[in-house]
Amino acid sequence: MNKVVVIGTVAVLALAAAGCRPKEGTGSSSQASAPPKPVTPASVKPGEEATLFPLKVGTQWTYKVETRRVADGRETTGSGEVTLRVASATPIPGGVKATLDTIDREGKVAQSQEWQVTAKGIYQITAGQNSVPFSPPQPAILFPIDSNRTFSWKGTGVSPVGRGGAQEFQNTVTEAQEIDTDMGPFSAIPVESGGKFKTSDDSGKPLEGRTVSTTYWVPKVGIARFRQEIIAGQIRLLQVLVLKSFVEK
Repeated sequence: MNKVVVIGTVAVLALAAAGCRPKEGTGSSSQASAPPKPVTPASVKPGEEATLFPLKVGTQWTYKVETRRVADGRETTGSGEVTLRVASATPIPGGVKATLDTIDREGKVAQSQEWQVTAKGIYQITAGQNSVPFSPPQPAILFPIDSNRTFSWKGTGVSPVGRGGAQEFQNTVTEAQEIDTDMGPFSAIPVESGGKFKTSDDSGKPLEGRTVSTTYWVPKVGIARFRQEIIAGQIRLLQVLVLKSFVEK
Protein backbone atom coordinates (compact mmCIF):
# COMPACT_ATOMS: atom_id res chain seq x y z
CA MET A 1 0.00 0.00 0.00
CA ASN A 2 3.94 7.96 -0.01
CA LYS A 3 4.41 5.78 1.33
CA VAL A 4 1.68 1.86 -1.21
CA VAL A 5 2.42 5.97 -0.46
CA VAL A 6 6.52 6.41 0.90
CA ILE A 7 3.31 4.82 1.75
CA GLY A 8 1.58 8.08 0.96
CA THR A 9 1.89 7.07 -2.63
CA VAL A 10 0.07 3.87 -1.97
CA ALA A 11 -2.96 5.68 -0.63
CA VAL A 12 -3.12 7.99 -3.60
CA LEU A 13 -2.97 5.01 -5.92
CA ALA A 14 -5.63 3.23 -3.93
CA LEU A 15 -7.87 6.27 -3.91
CA ALA A 16 -7.74 6.57 -7.68
CA ALA A 17 -8.45 2.91 -8.28
CA ALA A 18 -11.15 2.57 -5.66
CA GLY A 19 -13.56 4.86 -7.47
CA CYS A 20 -14.48 6.40 -4.14
CA ARG A 21 -18.12 7.36 -4.02
CA PRO A 22 -20.37 9.17 -1.52
CA LYS A 23 -20.93 7.19 1.63
CA GLU A 24 -24.19 5.41 2.30
CA GLY A 25 -25.53 4.87 5.79
CA THR A 26 -25.15 1.48 7.37
CA GLY A 27 -27.16 -0.18 10.06
CA SER A 28 -25.87 -1.11 13.49
CA SER A 29 -26.12 -4.31 15.45
CA SER A 30 -26.75 -4.71 19.16
CA GLN A 31 -25.84 -8.40 19.30
CA ALA A 32 -23.50 -9.30 22.11
CA SER A 33 -20.09 -10.64 21.17
CA ALA A 34 -17.48 -12.64 23.02
CA PRO A 35 -14.63 -10.72 24.67
CA PRO A 36 -11.75 -10.30 22.23
CA LYS A 37 -8.75 -12.56 22.70
CA PRO A 38 -5.50 -10.82 23.68
CA VAL A 39 -3.19 -10.07 20.77
CA THR A 40 0.51 -10.85 21.11
CA PRO A 41 2.59 -7.70 20.51
CA ALA A 42 4.14 -7.73 17.04
CA SER A 43 7.84 -8.43 16.77
CA VAL A 44 10.24 -9.54 14.07
CA LYS A 45 13.36 -11.56 14.78
CA PRO A 46 16.64 -10.40 13.22
CA GLY A 47 17.04 -12.07 9.86
CA GLU A 48 13.29 -12.57 9.43
CA GLU A 49 12.38 -8.99 8.56
CA ALA A 50 11.27 -9.95 5.04
CA THR A 51 8.17 -11.58 6.58
CA LEU A 52 6.91 -8.06 7.21
CA PHE A 53 6.00 -7.78 3.52
CA PRO A 54 5.37 -11.19 1.88
CA LEU A 55 5.98 -10.65 -1.83
CA LYS A 56 5.06 -13.90 -3.56
CA VAL A 57 3.34 -13.87 -6.95
CA GLY A 58 -0.44 -13.98 -6.49
CA THR A 59 -0.43 -12.64 -2.95
CA GLN A 60 -3.01 -9.88 -2.62
CA TRP A 61 -4.42 -7.38 -0.17
CA THR A 62 -7.90 -5.88 -0.43
CA TYR A 63 -8.52 -2.63 1.44
CA LYS A 64 -11.55 -0.61 2.38
CA VAL A 65 -10.86 3.04 1.50
CA GLU A 66 -12.44 6.02 3.29
CA THR A 67 -11.78 9.63 2.28
CA ARG A 68 -12.64 13.14 3.40
CA ARG A 69 -11.82 16.14 1.21
CA VAL A 70 -12.18 19.82 2.06
CA ALA A 71 -11.79 22.39 -0.74
CA ASP A 72 -13.20 25.91 -1.12
CA GLY A 73 -15.04 25.54 2.17
CA ARG A 74 -16.88 22.42 1.01
CA GLU A 75 -16.45 18.97 2.53
CA THR A 76 -17.04 15.70 0.68
CA THR A 77 -16.60 12.14 1.87
CA GLY A 78 -16.29 8.92 -0.03
CA SER A 79 -15.74 5.20 0.32
CA GLY A 80 -14.44 2.48 -1.93
CA GLU A 81 -12.33 -0.63 -2.18
CA VAL A 82 -9.01 -1.46 -3.79
CA THR A 83 -6.89 -4.58 -4.26
CA LEU A 84 -3.10 -4.77 -4.53
CA ARG A 85 -1.76 -7.97 -6.10
CA VAL A 86 1.82 -9.19 -6.56
CA ALA A 87 2.19 -9.61 -10.33
CA SER A 88 5.87 -10.59 -10.38
CA ALA A 89 8.66 -11.25 -7.91
CA THR A 90 12.34 -11.53 -8.77
CA PRO A 91 15.13 -12.57 -6.38
CA ILE A 92 17.80 -9.93 -5.85
CA PRO A 93 20.91 -10.04 -3.63
CA GLY A 94 19.61 -10.25 -0.07
CA GLY A 95 15.94 -10.05 -0.95
CA VAL A 96 13.25 -9.71 -3.60
CA LYS A 97 11.99 -7.11 -6.07
CA ALA A 98 8.29 -7.19 -6.93
CA THR A 99 5.67 -5.50 -9.09
CA LEU A 100 2.31 -4.86 -7.42
CA ASP A 101 -0.74 -4.20 -9.58
CA THR A 102 -3.57 -1.99 -8.39
CA ILE A 103 -6.81 -3.79 -9.33
CA ASP A 104 -10.03 -1.80 -9.78
CA ARG A 105 -13.60 -2.94 -9.12
CA GLU A 106 -13.89 -4.41 -12.63
CA GLY A 107 -10.85 -6.57 -12.01
CA LYS A 108 -8.67 -4.56 -14.38
CA VAL A 109 -5.13 -3.34 -13.68
CA ALA A 110 -5.39 0.41 -13.02
CA GLN A 111 -1.67 0.96 -12.48
CA SER A 112 1.44 -0.72 -11.10
CA GLN A 113 4.20 0.02 -8.63
CA GLU A 114 7.49 -1.62 -7.73
CA TRP A 115 8.83 -2.51 -4.29
CA GLN A 116 11.88 -4.29 -2.99
CA VAL A 117 12.77 -5.98 0.28
CA THR A 118 16.48 -6.16 1.01
CA ALA A 119 18.64 -6.88 4.02
CA LYS A 120 18.49 -3.14 4.77
CA GLY A 121 14.73 -2.57 4.61
CA ILE A 122 11.55 -2.25 2.55
CA TYR A 123 11.63 0.31 -0.26
CA GLN A 124 9.18 1.63 -2.82
CA ILE A 125 10.87 1.96 -6.21
CA THR A 126 8.17 3.27 -8.55
CA ALA A 127 4.57 4.50 -8.45
CA GLY A 128 1.96 6.22 -10.58
CA GLN A 129 0.33 5.68 -13.95
CA ASN A 130 3.66 5.61 -15.75
CA SER A 131 5.63 3.81 -13.01
CA VAL A 132 7.60 6.95 -12.15
CA PRO A 133 10.75 6.04 -10.17
CA PHE A 134 11.59 7.35 -6.75
CA SER A 135 15.15 8.63 -6.84
CA PRO A 136 16.62 7.30 -4.67
CA PRO A 137 14.22 4.44 -3.74
CA GLN A 138 11.97 5.55 -0.89
CA PRO A 139 12.30 3.57 2.38
CA ALA A 140 9.10 2.44 4.10
CA ILE A 141 10.88 0.84 7.06
CA LEU A 142 14.52 0.03 7.76
CA PHE A 143 16.06 -3.04 9.39
CA PRO A 144 16.70 -3.96 12.12
CA ILE A 145 13.31 -2.91 13.44
CA ASP A 146 13.73 -0.93 16.64
CA SER A 147 11.16 1.23 18.41
CA ASN A 148 11.95 4.94 18.24
CA ARG A 149 14.33 4.43 15.33
CA THR A 150 14.22 7.39 12.97
CA PHE A 151 15.19 7.68 9.33
CA SER A 152 14.74 10.26 6.62
CA TRP A 153 14.45 10.43 2.85
CA LYS A 154 14.88 13.22 0.33
CA GLY A 155 14.47 12.86 -3.41
CA THR A 156 12.02 12.96 -6.32
CA GLY A 157 9.09 10.84 -7.41
CA VAL A 158 5.32 10.74 -7.37
CA SER A 159 4.07 13.07 -4.62
CA PRO A 160 1.15 12.30 -2.27
CA VAL A 161 -1.17 14.18 -4.66
CA GLY A 162 -0.22 11.92 -7.54
CA ARG A 163 2.13 14.19 -9.51
CA GLY A 164 5.90 14.10 -9.67
CA GLY A 165 8.12 16.47 -7.74
CA ALA A 166 10.70 16.97 -5.01
CA GLN A 167 9.93 15.55 -1.58
CA GLU A 168 11.45 14.98 1.83
CA PHE A 169 10.18 12.89 4.72
CA GLN A 170 11.12 12.12 8.31
CA ASN A 171 10.02 8.76 9.72
CA THR A 172 9.84 7.17 13.15
CA VAL A 173 9.21 3.53 14.07
CA THR A 174 7.03 3.39 17.20
CA GLU A 175 6.13 0.65 19.66
CA ALA A 176 3.84 -2.21 18.63
CA GLN A 177 0.18 -1.24 18.71
CA GLU A 178 -3.06 -3.21 18.51
CA ILE A 179 -5.23 -2.19 15.55
CA ASP A 180 -8.64 -3.11 14.18
CA THR A 181 -9.23 -4.36 10.64
CA ASP A 182 -12.09 -6.05 8.83
CA MET A 183 -10.14 -9.28 9.39
CA GLY A 184 -10.09 -8.71 13.12
CA PRO A 185 -7.48 -7.25 15.49
CA PHE A 186 -3.76 -7.39 14.83
CA SER A 187 -0.68 -6.16 16.59
CA ALA A 188 1.20 -3.90 14.20
CA ILE A 189 4.48 -2.04 13.98
CA PRO A 190 3.60 1.59 13.17
CA VAL A 191 5.81 3.89 11.12
CA GLU A 192 4.91 7.56 11.49
CA SER A 193 5.94 9.87 8.68
CA GLY A 194 5.82 13.60 8.08
CA GLY A 195 7.17 15.71 5.28
CA LYS A 196 6.70 18.21 2.50
CA PHE A 197 6.64 18.15 -1.27
CA LYS A 198 6.74 20.43 -4.30
CA THR A 199 4.81 19.64 -7.46
CA SER A 200 2.27 21.35 -9.78
CA ASP A 201 -1.51 21.68 -9.88
CA ASP A 202 -3.87 20.81 -12.74
CA SER A 203 -3.01 24.04 -14.55
CA GLY A 204 0.73 23.48 -14.23
CA LYS A 205 1.26 26.11 -11.54
CA PRO A 206 3.73 25.33 -8.73
CA LEU A 207 2.10 23.67 -5.74
CA GLU A 208 3.61 23.00 -2.33
CA GLY A 209 2.15 20.72 0.29
CA ARG A 210 2.80 18.75 3.42
CA THR A 211 1.61 15.42 4.71
CA VAL A 212 1.57 13.23 7.82
CA SER A 213 0.85 9.52 7.76
CA THR A 214 1.05 6.30 9.73
CA THR A 215 1.61 2.89 8.16
CA TYR A 216 0.82 -0.19 10.25
CA TRP A 217 2.97 -3.22 9.36
CA VAL A 218 1.93 -6.70 10.50
CA PRO A 219 4.43 -9.59 10.31
CA LYS A 220 3.47 -12.23 7.69
CA VAL A 221 0.69 -9.93 6.42
CA GLY A 222 2.09 -6.58 5.30
CA ILE A 223 0.29 -3.25 5.54
CA ALA A 224 -2.89 -3.70 7.60
CA ARG A 225 -3.88 -0.04 8.01
CA PHE A 226 -2.75 3.26 6.54
CA ARG A 227 -3.81 6.77 7.47
CA GLN A 228 -2.70 9.94 5.71
CA GLU A 229 -3.53 13.62 5.87
CA ILE A 230 -2.48 15.91 3.02
CA ILE A 231 -2.58 19.71 2.80
CA ALA A 232 -1.83 21.20 -0.61
CA GLY A 233 -2.88 24.76 -1.42
CA GLN A 234 -6.51 25.16 -0.33
CA ILE A 235 -7.17 21.42 -0.34
CA ARG A 236 -7.14 19.15 2.70
CA LEU A 237 -7.45 15.41 2.22
CA LEU A 238 -7.76 12.57 4.72
CA GLN A 239 -7.59 8.99 3.45
CA VAL A 240 -7.65 5.76 5.41
CA LEU A 241 -7.02 2.21 4.18
CA VAL A 242 -8.17 -0.72 6.30
CA LEU A 243 -7.34 -4.32 5.44
CA LYS A 244 -10.43 -6.23 4.35
CA SER A 245 -8.87 -9.50 3.18
CA PHE A 246 -5.42 -11.01 2.65
CA VAL A 247 -4.54 -13.97 0.46
CA GLU A 248 -1.00 -15.35 0.50
CA LYS A 249 0.22 -17.69 -2.23
